[in-house]
Amino acid sequence: MSNILTDRRLLTGQIISGLTFATFLIIHIANTLTALWGQKAYDAYQTSARQAYQIPIIEIGVIFLALGLHAFCSLVRIARRWKRKETTTVPLRLRLHRYSAWYLLLVILGHIVATRSPAVLGSGAVDMAFLTFSLQYWPWFFYPYYFGFFLAGIYHLLNGLVIACAHFGLRLPQAVHGARAYAFWSVVAVLVTAGWLSILSMGGLFKPVDTTRFAQYRTFYEAHAPHWLLPWKNKP
Repeated sequence: MSNILTDRRLLTGQIISGLTFATFLIIHIANTLTALWGQKAYDAYQTSARQAYQIPIIEIGVIFLALGLHAFCSLVRIARRWKRKETTTVPLRLRLHRYSAWYLLLVILGHIVATRSPAVLGSGAVDMAFLTFSLQYWPWFFYPYYFGFFLAGIYHLLNGLVIACAHFGLRLPQAVHGARAYAFWSVVAVLVTAGWLSILSMGGLFKPVDTTRFAQYRTFYEAHAPHWLLPWKNKP
């Protein structure tokens, strides 16, 4: 098996599947950023984007299969590094890339279930109000979760694109991949800041959010979550 799944082939599979999934991730990140312009902009963009990425062949092939292959190749390579007991110190950017991967791997399944289950279970598609509902009722969990998710997603995406370019022999300027790489870190900082502001906007910090569907969301959680998790059920 190891003769077939060489580390080079695993790395290539990891990069190609990552690039495939990145087409969806870029759309998803752009959707998050539209929250800066308010609920109508966010929901309108999401409705349009879903018409493309929720086509079954795209959702299964581009999202789930690509994501699954990316995770598989990554985990096999990690297991082999552990087996070899590698002790070589890797550069900071690669360490951060691996840390972000662990965070994403930890939360991605829960994120998919949480965002797709309302539609699957008949409670309607997730929109910005659904995210606002979560942020308002469980702020101690969802603000750190979304901040970490966006930070990890942005860094893993951008650094992954740099790694992919190097793997396929594409030369990038020193400002992107060099020792200081000021252009790379500037883009990361700008996008992460914009993303965090978008999350605050989802929480209703900048503009009011329509809460009409909150009663529907409460009914959904009451039907599918333990009551001890529901703040409105535990008020004295």
